[in-house]
Amino acid sequence: MTEDLKYNKLKEIIIGSSRTLYGFNTCEKDILKVGKTGITLNETNLLLNEALKNKNIKTIFIEVGILDTNKNKVVSSIQPSFWEANFTLNALYVSIRTFFEYLFEKQTYQSPNCNFKVFKVFHEANDKKLLDYYNKISSDLFLKNISFFISTLIENKDLNNKKIIFFLPPINSQITNLPIKELISKKFKDKINVNPSVKFISYNEVLKVNDSIKQDWYDLNHFKPILGNKFLEKIQTMY
Repeated sequence: MTEDLKYNKLKEIIIGSSRTLYGFNTCEKDILKVGKTGITLNETNLLLNEALKNKNIKTIFIEVGILDTNKNKVVSSIQPSFWEANFTLNALYVSIRTFFEYLFEKQTYQSPNCNFKVFKVFHEANDKKLLDYYNKISSDLFLKNISFFISTLIENKDLNNKKIIFFLPPINSQITNLPIKELISKKFKDKINVNPSVKFISYNEVLKVNDSIKQDWYDLNHFKPILGNKFLEKIQTMY
């Protein structure tokens, strides 16, 4: 990914987690998509630093995902433990199911890079974990994590006349309907708007959370390009 950024000649890039990778089809768009599943703050920072060095890049979109409550390990999705992910009956079931879906449906996983195709069933096993997480996390803690994420990435950085657009992607209506943008504007206006080159945008400025239907989602956490591209096209035109 750092090599992609080093030699990229496009003016726009988008950095994010599996939501960005699977939720946006950029094959016919002049935008480079980089990131990884469960991307951490350190990894996002590494990619941002590479992007800031590239003179061709003018606008950098950075996904602000569903953040972990541990500030030392800010990630964009709920991650199972190593043992849960690899050595449980559920992991075995998912592995076997995935193999047969790949074998019989001939679906590709990460090709081409601009449009990652996914299996029919994605992380359905994590839906309950995600709902439990949202039932426990408070709005204040969620906002603190977003603030920490954004301020850490732009602190003491020379932006080289580039625009940095942090975005909160579409959120499944089954999870939350928090007025994220309004809360952030009030709480972090001094941090985010102190530099005119840095902006924050959330899904509810572009799409109503209830505009999406069940068919627009792989699971509670991952939206399909049919929804993601509507969002991406609008935020591109806004800045």
